[in-house]
Order: sequence, then C-alpha cells, then structure tokens
Amino acid sequence: MSMVFKVNLYSLLISITSAAELTELAVADHSQRVAYITLNIGQAIGMPEKDLQKLVMGALLHDIGISSSREKLKLADLNVDGKSIVAHCQRGAELLKRSRLLAEYAPIVYEHHSAWTEQPDIYSPIIHLSDRTEIVIDKNKYILWQHYDILRRIERYSGRIFDPELVDVLRHLTSKPSFWLDLATDRYKKVIAEFTSDQVTFLTFDELESIAFIYAEIIDDKSPFTFTHSRGVCEMALAIGAKAGFSDDELRLLKIAALLHDLGKLAIPDEILDYPDQLTHEQMLYMQQHTYHTYHLLDSLGPEARQIRNWAAFHHEKLDGSGYPFGLNHTQLDTGARIMAVADISQALQENRPYRKKLPQETINRILMSLVRDGKIDEDLTHLAIEIMTQKLTIE
Repeated sequence: MSMVFKVNLYSLLISITSAAELTELAVADHSQRVAYITLNIGQAIGMPEKDLQKLVMGALLHDIGISSSREKLKLADLNVDGKSIVAHCQRGAELLKRSRLLAEYAPIVYEHHSAWTEQPDIYSPIIHLSDRTEIVIDKNKYILWQHYDILRRIERYSGRIFDPELVDVLRHLTSKPSFWLDLATDRYKKVIAEFTSDQVTFLTFDELESIAFIYAEIIDDKSPFTFTHSRGVCEMALAIGAKAGFSDDELRLLKIAALLHDLGKLAIPDEILDYPDQLTHEQMLYMQQHTYHTYHLLDSLGPEARQIRNWAAFHHEKLDGSGYPFGLNHTQLDTGARIMAVADISQALQENRPYRKKLPQETINRILMSLVRDGKIDEDLTHLAIEIMTQKLTIE
C-alpha cells in the first residue's frame, strides 16, 4: 500500500505559524498578517492567481528560520541589525531546501530581507515590505491612531530598502481604513482562509516526511536541552515498532508521528523550555498544553493522517487514564500510541537535562519498570525498549 495524504498546506502552515507566534503579543499571528498584506499588494498590482498563491505561501514560510521567542522579539524592530536578519534568512532557506515540495520557496525566504535592488524576484520585495509594515504596528494601541506614523516610517526607506513602486501601492491600500481594521479585528484570517480554502495538495509519504523532518529540527532547536529529542524518539519508536511487528507503512506513519510529537512545544515560552531546574507545579501545568496543541495542529493534515495525529499527540497519555491532555485509558490507546509513550520516556531519560545528567541504564530500567507496575505504560513494549537500549550500549 502506498498512502497519499490530501492536505491543504496553507491551512497546515497557518496553524503551525500561529502556534509558534502564540507566546508573544508583539509577534502574534505575524506570518498570517504578513500574508494578508502581501495578498493585498499582489492583487493591487495585478498578479496572476498562481503567482499570488506562491506569494502567500512565501509569506507564511518567511520566518521559518526562527525557532525561539527571543529571536522573534529581537527581529520585531524596523532597525534590527543586518547580522541578525541574515542568520534567520539563511537558516530558513536551508531548511526549505530539504523538502522537494518546499524547495522553490528557499530563494524567497533567503532574500526576503535584502534591499529591493538586490532581490531577484517579485515575491521577496513584497514580503519584505509587508513584514516590516506589520512589525511596526503597536498591538497595544488603536490601529487608526497610528497608521499615518506607520506609513511615514516605511516611506523613509523607500527607494533605499523598499521598492518605491510597491511603497506607492501600499500607500494607496493603507489610505482605506478597512485595510487597517481588517488587521485589528482578525478579519485578515478570514481573507487568507477564503483565498486558500481550495488549495489542496496530495502528499506522498516522502513529501510529508520531508516536512516532518524540517519541523522536528525547528522544535528541537527551541531549547539546547532537547536539540536531538525528536530524532531520538523517532529512532526508539521505529526500533520498538519493528520488534512489535509493525508493517512498513505503519512504521512510516510512526516515524512521522515521532518527528512531530512535540510540535505543540512551538507554543511554549522559551523560559519554560529552558528552565534550569525541575519544573514547578504551575510550569508543569503550562507545559501540559503542548500535546493538546500537537493534536489540533496535526488535524490540519486531514483524515488520512488521523493515526499520525493520535500517535503524536497521545505520548503523555497513560494506560490508567492519569495522563494528559485527554485523560485516555488503556481501552483508547492503540499499540502506536503506547509505543510513542514508551519511546518518549525512554529517550528523555537518556538525555541531559538542565537539572540532571543523562541517567545510567540501570536507573532507566528501574524507572520504566516502576511505571509498568503502576499501570502507566505497556509492559511488553517497555521490555522491548529496555532490550533495544541494552543492545545499543553493547554495540557502543
């Protein structure tokens, strides 16, 4: 069987970027708001539909090279230094090159902060202008009290940083209060949703996997303490799945689920992910939302990927119903979900954390078997995980 996934890539990217921009008001929904501005400019200059689609996709992807909230805030400034700008453009382009499906957007992302005279395509200068326009909006101030000042700030860079013809187009668009009110009232979301509603893509396993690898790297880069976690969980889950008799297609579904299992951590603030000690009770409650976000973000993959969504999002559920976020029990957790729970715990115990070094294998075995006795995780799959880790130590 060769599975194909019917996906609206725009909806998926909107969901992911919105989650990644949840943590700071200054950058909330930044990518989607930039997409709204670019769409308006593109339509105003008479761009063909196909080019508009590419423009909007480029806008949604333009900040894919940013992983931390600190970096987002640093770049939320019209006068940010060039070195900071170049780094995320380069990294975003390199990430996109790894996916055959998204590689065509790499040059746009790479150039989206270059001066207009250096940009080789029409998409980059529009995204650059839109990005900087959105960044200077003060979310704490009524938008019609500031729109003239916003435009004046942009006009100072016309002909030097921004294409003067595009600035003229922006000036015309922004003369209408409705343009700004759409941004202030969230109507921009409806505009983008309507434009992208019928943009369906059929993804192969390879294409979906390439996107999963990109986001796994972004997730792991959010914290220096988890920089290989998603790949480690992936390797462990695949090893357990193979020993448990999963088919080739089931293993590929498991691989994608493992790569994306912590996708919801994009919505968790850096200070919690980087906290240099065990999390407090309040912090732990805050962290529990990450699997909830993973579940709903992966809903965007469509009905063909329900197993991926469930296996990814249920990795903190427990057989006795004491897990989160849904409190599922052994009657609701299939083998794939159980593998993910065992793989995630096993990998975490093998990793360094800010408050401890990675644990010795004997300690890991003792903790895992204690969880089995308490009715938290699957006994047979835990024995397989211990066997895999022990064999790995022997080889090393």
